[in-house]
Amino acid sequence: MRIFIQTFAVAFVLTSDYCASQRHQPWSCDVALNPNSRRYNCYYRCYSTSQGWINGTHKDGMPCMLWRNPMRRAQCLRGVCVSEDTGPSANTTDRPPQFVSCDGEYRGKGYAPNCRYTCTLPNGRRKLTNYALGTPCMPLNENGQRAGNAGICYFGKCHPYDQLERRFPNITKKVHPAVYRKCPLKENYAKIVLWSCIHYCKIQDEWFYGYYGSGTNNACQLFREDNRLGWCCDGSCHLRPHCGQDLEDTNRVGK
Repeated sequence: MRIFIQTFAVAFVLTSDYCASQRHQPWSCDVALNPNSRRYNCYYRCYSTSQGWINGTHKDGMPCMLWRNPMRRAQCLRGVCVSEDTGPSANTTDRPPQFVSCDGEYRGKGYAPNCRYTCTLPNGRRKLTNYALGTPCMPLNENGQRAGNAGICYFGKCHPYDQLERRFPNITKKVHPAVYRKCPLKENYAKIVLWSCIHYCKIQDEWFYGYYGSGTNNACQLFREDNRLGWCCDGSCHLRPHCGQDLEDTNRVGK
């Protein structure tokens, strides 16, 4: 009986060791770089059996979790976990007006007019801090006038999206979520070629964006080698006016 117990114990230990060896350790690159898992950090350091220890930032679009609110959908952008939803919450009814949280979340209805703000600590003292990385913002000059295109906050400074789109092709969509689209359609009566089909406006001291119309007034740059121009359509530049729709055919069908 004693021999049987010892044999069983040895077999159990060997089996356990084998099973453990089949599971990837948390520091393994097979775990850290798995595209199907969400992570709290967009920076990784992991061990590869072929390359040893490696580190870097996850590619843009990799799912991640915001440590302040893990339930909100988010993805990596420039090594920072940024919310995927339509924008920051505008609900400020859950705290007294004199208390401003230091959590870094902008609670305005439009773009943040500054990437730094004064908040209140639990002990009542106030301090200057930054809005969270990736917060949509509007660069303003000393007179409060717009000084560029909308962008994202990065370490206390607003970086316009057009300065980032070469490195991050999806930045335009992230900076222009649906919740900020409140400006009316605009016509380009200046008869100049537009570099962007997006315009901005101020509504009750809040900054928002809107689109130029799709008619022939709104010619835009396609940025092609043949210098061909296009026409605006839903915020983008298209080859044909009216979003490619033939108005004569449409009128004929309507009759």
